[in-house]
Amino acid sequence: MVLKTITFKIIMLIFLLFFLINWTLEKDDSNIKIYSKPLINNLKAYKATSIINKNILDLSLFLLKINNHCQWVYNCLKSTKPKTFSTNHFYIYYQIDTPWPVQNREILSDTKFNIGIQNNQVFISIIMNVLKGEALNKNFYRVQEGKITLNLKEINYNQTYIEFIYEINPGSNIPETIVNPYNYYLTYNTIKNLKKYMEKKDL
Repeated sequence: MVLKTITFKIIMLIFLLFFLINWTLEKDDSNIKIYSKPLINNLKAYKATSIINKNILDLSLFLLKINNHCQWVYNCLKSTKPKTFSTNHFYIYYQIDTPWPVQNREILSDTKFNIGIQNNQVFISIIMNVLKGEALNKNFYRVQEGKITLNLKEINYNQTYIEFIYEINPGSNIPETIVNPYNYYLTYNTIKNLKKYMEKKDL
């Protein structure tokens, strides 16, 4: 029994290490770093990291203004919060413009907001798990699987480290030659827009 427990822990550690070290740096423009990681069917997940010159709590409060997400989410057409369970648990609905001839996408996610303190520094995660279902708008194709994650970590009072992870499969068998470049630009430009907006805005 003890051996099985140790073996299981070793397997889980290897599994976690694989996902931790499997990100490949694709772009570093000194302000934003972009990483990729393989998903299924030759699709890739993308991660953007940066430092935003804004207090972490101000930044998180801004991110919770769901109706304002189209100010910074790349190619966002609509963002709403159709259902709220609690302050830290709600649904987010996005409509996203995608390049022709691909039909525009909609995403409904079950979203949880988590906050904690480690070594006297605040950290926050916003995790959006995609919900399956029929399209809510007939003009859009509803994404059926994936996850979007925003991780924030306090550097000091006026600086926040941000990590944006985009792991979305758009569905309908779109070739990876279209999906991967689009998801790359969405990830990069979303963080670029957020950084630019936050650093010029007095909230």
